[in-house]
Order: sequence, then C-alpha cells, then structure tokens
Amino acid sequence: MNRAHFLKLSLLVPFSANLLGERRLLRADRLKKGFNVGNGKDRFDKSISLLEGDTFYTKISSKDTNGDLYAFGEKALAA
Repeated sequence: MNRAHFLKLSLLVPFSANLLGERRLLRADRLKKGFNVGNGKDRFDKSISLLEGDTFYTKISSKDTNGDLYAFGEKALAA
C-alpha cells in the first residue's frame, strides 16, 4: 500500500462506524448510573498485583460500558 492511499484510508476510519449505522458513543443507560472509585481503591474490591508488587486497580470496567472502555489505576513500587 502506498503512503497516499494509507493516509486517505486513515482519514475515513473514524467515520466508518457512523456509515455502518454504529452509534454507541452515548447511550441513555450510561447517563442514569454513576459511581465514584476513590484513590487506591478498586471498582470491585479485587485489585491485581503483578510485576513484583505493582498493583492495578479497575476504575471503569468494560462491564460498565458494554465493552467499549476499560480504565485502570496503578500503584507502582519506587525503584
């Protein structure tokens, strides 16, 4: 693929979801429920410890967004 075709294609990708009828950006059910996850806390009280003591906390689960988003916080050990 040459560079010009690649650049043109990359400009169309953000709009392709709307062309295909996909409109999941804002859903009414997401506006009804809200939650707060404090600093150093996990959304489901099940943090994950990996990599020699680094701890990962789920802040926004993919269950909350129907698979659209997952966000986490990290507490790393000082080197």
